[in-house]
Amino acid sequence: MDIFTRALLVILAACCDLTALNGVDWDECVVTLVGAPVTLPCSDWSGAGTPQAHWLWKPLSGESWFPVVSASERLADKELSSSGKFSLTFRTGFQDAGRYTCQGSRQEGTSRPSSRVTLLIIISVTGSPMPVPTDGTLRLSARVSDQTAKVSWISPKGTPLHCREDFSGSILAKLPRVTWQEQGNYSCQVLVPGAPGRFVFNYTVTVRDSKLADFSMTFGLQRSGGAVAQSRVLIPCVTWPGADLVLLYWKDPDAREMDRVFEFDLWRRDLVNKKQPRLQLAESDPARHGNYSFLLTPDLEDNGVYRCEVFRDSDVYIQSFSLTVLQVWALNTSVGLKLNCLYRGPTRVTAGWTFQNRSLAVSSTGPGSLYTEITVNRSHSAPWQGKEGNYSCTVAVTGQERYTAVYALTLPPAGATGPLLHPAESSRTLLGFLGAALGALVLGAAGILLWCKRGACQRHSGIRRHPAPPNAEQDNLYENLEELRKEVFTGSDPHSSVYMDLRPSERDVYNELDRYQTCPR
Repeated sequence: MDIFTRALLVILAACCDLTALNGVDWDECVVTLVGAPVTLPCSDWSGAGTPQAHWLWKPLSGESWFPVVSASERLADKELSSSGKFSLTFRTGFQDAGRYTCQGSRQEGTSRPSSRVTLLIIISVTGSPMPVPTDGTLRLSARVSDQTAKVSWISPKGTPLHCREDFSGSILAKLPRVTWQEQGNYSCQVLVPGAPGRFVFNYTVTVRDSKLADFSMTFGLQRSGGAVAQSRVLIPCVTWPGADLVLLYWKDPDAREMDRVFEFDLWRRDLVNKKQPRLQLAESDPARHGNYSFLLTPDLEDNGVYRCEVFRDSDVYIQSFSLTVLQVWALNTSVGLKLNCLYRGPTRVTAGWTFQNRSLAVSSTGPGSLYTEITVNRSHSAPWQGKEGNYSCTVAVTGQERYTAVYALTLPPAGATGPLLHPAESSRTLLGFLGAALGALVLGAAGILLWCKRGACQRHSGIRRHPAPPNAEQDNLYENLEELRKEVFTGSDPHSSVYMDLRPSERDVYNELDRYQTCPR
């Protein structure tokens, strides 16, 4: 470094520690795209004498100034203009961001350091390859060299997009399952503290109308479960951080098409829930934990097949869950007690009542309805003696599993002529649940226990489960989600059935669980 350059650095350190009224140490801000040519102006040194100009640079996070280029020393990627203004021209890289100042003098006179400092910020703007197919994922990304700058993405309609900062520090915006109506000029806006206005960079998005969107699909294990009406049951889905879109479809056993009952677009911030308030996400902040399972408090009519689809870029995770719903209650009759069982399942099911491993005589008032009667001699001093215990309504789902709702019959207090009944039973409403209706159990009401066989996912009170081996997980590549749904859910005869033996097996093992306990997988 020559004596002249050293002198300039000393003068700059002593005299040019700038602090503007707006709290910044620069006079002009330039924001430009990486790789684009940029010209930084210097003072006008035209006139008599031979000018000498030097450019100095200070990194964004640095404290020291370094010489960049002079009229007598040119770097390969930076040069001074041939005019007397000595502006600095070069193609930008991220390493070029920082503060620049121009110092100059004449050989015939004293040096005259410039008092202006230019802040140079570099930004990289990228996006998905164009055109984006319909139903594909539009990805917009911007990375800025100055961490104090604020970056936002704006849609062609002027709506701010939801943005996140990814692991590389880039500001990311996505639009999953994009439509052709969403094409146009998207703008990346940069706000630099202390600079007037915003710096805007346009990014043109085109969308091609395509019936085929390439997705890499991963199918989870197909699961099934049972629940007592008005209890809570977990509908399992994927644990997958960074998801873009979560969809839940439901197929009523009597319907041929699936109905989208839940949609959560994490980027558009859209939420649609057709089964609210009975259906909700299991996690209060699913994006934070990546858990997109659901909690459902079903009515009888909520039985059927639930299909969860989670999108992340071009990957889709799909999981199906078959739900059978039961409801049991008791009514006093002139001859004793009538135990009723209502059940609904995704396929045809068979059902029966048992007591102490003995099948009971049953009658039906129609499909999905079964009852048995407990007769007693009311003239006897203890008419209910020997009748107390657990009465089980067991439903066998075709080719899958059996679920049992348990009605606990409790002996009445001394002097009473009938079994102790909860008031809700006489009005044909649901019995209390274990963990949710302890008061009803204290009164001796019929409680429904939660049972779960090893390997089961979460089940709610009143359900005893006999699992069958699930299908193995597999990866497949498909192109059209809608056709795949139709093929899966309309390809078999909904009226076919296999009748199963409903008598409990001595090999069955049950574990009593807390209401919200999750069984190991």
